[in-house]
Amino acid sequence: MKLKLTDVQRLIIGRSLQALGFWVPIALLYYRAQGLTDEQAFTVIGALQLMLVLLEYPTGVIGDTYGHKVSVVLGYLFAGTATILLGSSLSIPLPMIYFYLFLFAVGGTLISGSDVAMLHTISKDFKADMANLGKTSGWFTTFGLIVGGLVATIDLRIPFLLSGIAMFISAILISKVKVKHSNEDGDNVFTIAKLGMREAFFNLKIFIPVFFSAVFTMFLLSEKWVLPAIFEQSNIPLAFFGIVTAVVTISRGQASGLYKKFKDVNYWILITLMLLSSVLISFPYISLLGLALVYGFSAYIITQSDVAINENVDSRARASIISFRNLLSRLFNSPYVFIIGLASAELAFPQVNIVMSITVLIFVLIIWGIYRMRVKYSKV
Repeated sequence: MKLKLTDVQRLIIGRSLQALGFWVPIALLYYRAQGLTDEQAFTVIGALQLMLVLLEYPTGVIGDTYGHKVSVVLGYLFAGTATILLGSSLSIPLPMIYFYLFLFAVGGTLISGSDVAMLHTISKDFKADMANLGKTSGWFTTFGLIVGGLVATIDLRIPFLLSGIAMFISAILISKVKVKHSNEDGDNVFTIAKLGMREAFFNLKIFIPVFFSAVFTMFLLSEKWVLPAIFEQSNIPLAFFGIVTAVVTISRGQASGLYKKFKDVNYWILITLMLLSSVLISFPYISLLGLALVYGFSAYIITQSDVAINENVDSRARASIISFRNLLSRLFNSPYVFIIGLASAELAFPQVNIVMSITVLIFVLIIWGIYRMRVKYSKV
């Protein structure tokens, strides 16, 4: 009997395959195996982050202009090719590593934003499908982290090859999705780019979802860079990182999955619950529960925001707005990681996590203040 998938299922599975990330747990070990010092490795990682920032919004505009499906399929092909090339050898010259990472950044940003916009177009119940996407991706990510660490003990190249193959499978699945792209006469990359900026800053219905979700996306993005450093400086075994990563990833996925069962929750209730959960991290026997709740509430906020953005934005700039949000999260990430780095040098792991939550709250309060001023002046 032939298995027949719906278009939504193809998209969710394709997106979840990308989330496998077999190479994530061994990224630093991989760069060391390439002969790079830790300083060079972190310079490479920083360069990748810069590429992602520079490409994020333009590629979102490309998706809105030429079609989300085209953007996503090309993205998987670029990213998959780059990942396999990175895993092709452990003696790649540094300039070629930069080039492969550039291809990866192009692919990743072509996917970013356009995948969610595409889901909105084909979905009959976007809220439920977004929740299912988050839940399924969470389980795939957990599986990828566990398997990636295991197969890396055989050969550090295998996680990259597996990730690349997964992305090619994603491209095949997405290519079979039936979706129509529509543009108004006269739309081009310049008009869409301008429209996206206008929506981001002047559409008050999406201002809070865009900027709040950027903060919490920043929080989740920093997890794989911040937590290992905190563990190392707090003399916590780095082996514990695998357990924590699994708990955090599963809680994120489950929280996203719960979204479809509830109506939208007030942002301040979710943020308050997150801050209260961060206090639990200070207590040894329930610290993992605290971490799970903190990351779970963050994932819930992002999922709720993604739905609000897609339902209230001009449809012509849907991918551009999600890409703009992701760009903001990467910009916010730099000062955030700097603050946490200073804190981790002086404080223990539980206290640093509280600092992390308070720093997030400061970001949120600044955004809320700007929003209130925008609302005030819009009524004048």
